Amino acid sequence: PSAALLWDGMGAKSRCKKALDLCRASCVDRFRDDTRVFTSEYEKEWTCQANCEVADGECLARAYALLVGAGVLACSLPCAVSQMCAFESIMRKLGEELNSGKFMPRALYQEPIYTEEEQKDKGKKARSGRFKWRRRSDKDALPEPVVEVECLECRISVEVDERWLTVERSGADGAVCPRCRNVLLGIL
Repeated sequence: PSAALLWDGMGAKSRCKKALDLCRASCVDRFRDDTRVFTSEYEKEWTCQANCEVADGECLARAYALLVGAGVLACSLPCAVSQMCAFESIMRKLGEELNSGKFMPRALYQEPIYTEEEQKDKGKKARSGRFKWRRRSDKDALPEPVVEVECLECRISVEVDERWLTVERSGADGAVCPRCRNVLLGIL
């Protein structure tokens, strides 16, 4: 399509040039008079040639619009191909996540509900960045005891902190299933 527009735009430019030359020649032929003396007598010829220039400008505008369209089409093809490749890789990755169970959709109208693993990872990232000189206590080094609990909807087993069962740990968040995001333990 861009080659056709380019061809048509170049042809339109040459047609505009021919039309301008014909219009100027017809103005000269129409108002050819050897007896003109005053400037006012040349005014009709000048008006005719000015009209030719206006018509030429409109014709060239149409021709340049075709050329710009050809350029836009020629530039849009690589952009479209690169976007298709980028979206294809994103969709492939998203498909793999959906099949593997790693994909965790969240509702847009609620605040995100983090699983215990995500909360622990967030805490580790916060501790690792600053205060590296801080001495870790023995309490930080011990792993927290975990218990496996089965999600009632997904029927998968999820590791949660043991303190949820003994009610030593409580809160509004609760232990959350990583697949369906339903609360398993805590405030339901």
